[in-house]
Amino acid sequence: LSGRESRHRNDVLKAYRSEIDSLTSTVLRELKPGDDEYEAAVKTNTSCRALLEWKRQGLWKCRIVIQGHREDRLTLDGPDFQYSSDVVGMTSIRALFMQPLQKGEAIGQCDIATAFLQSDLFPTDAPPRYLMLPDPVTGTKRYFRQLGVVYGSESSSKRWQDTLHGWLSKPEAEGGGGFTPGKNDPCLFWHERLGVSLASYADDLACRGKRANVEEAFEHIRARFKCKEVQWLSKDSCLDHLGMNFFQDDHGTYLSMENYIDAMVTR
Repeated sequence: LSGRESRHRNDVLKAYRSEIDSLTSTVLRELKPGDDEYEAAVKTNTSCRALLEWKRQGLWKCRIVIQGHREDRLTLDGPDFQYSSDVVGMTSIRALFMQPLQKGEAIGQCDIATAFLQSDLFPTDAPPRYLMLPDPVTGTKRYFRQLGVVYGSESSSKRWQDTLHGWLSKPEAEGGGGFTPGKNDPCLFWHERLGVSLASYADDLACRGKRANVEEAFEHIRARFKCKEVQWLSKDSCLDHLGMNFFQDDHGTYLSMENYIDAMVTR
């Protein structure tokens, strides 16, 4: 960022400021000298890093992440916190996509945008969390009070799962998704009223059922969480789901593991 002659400078700065704005409008509150918690933040904090990446879509992406290995997990999360989180099994995904479609059935996928930032905020009585970010633009240190989950935290995956699955499993009458989680795969859900199956892999969701019912399920989810556009599997549109390529023709549905094979050969 210090090279003013770089042709990417303005785009990178825009990406960085967009990330800061996104965080401070949701899960971070910046602290300045003189603020009540500023001195506490300077003394006790977890460091962050701003990561820069060139995306396949042809744009720069900045993401600020916590250095989770430096967190005081005992103080912040308590001695009995369970950090393990679940993702749907590949066998379940293959079954969901590859089972022959019945008349009127459809398969769609939807990504939840910046999912971890949409996790439930920390309780008001939780131990305060402070973050320190070495600003790559100004070279100064910035301090924040952390109000909710930020990427990189040791507990972020589990807290997001608790948020998503807690809402999915809540009855519709109580404002929830109305899904029932599977016994053998906790990330595979069934909606009795709609007759829709749903699989969750962190922020990637896949649904199968009657097209109108799948649309209703996604609309309900998108009303609760900020999501990207729904994509549908059809003869004219293949799906890249979890790095697997699914496509259809008049005879059936097919799966290509080309991305996985390329990665395996490279490694």
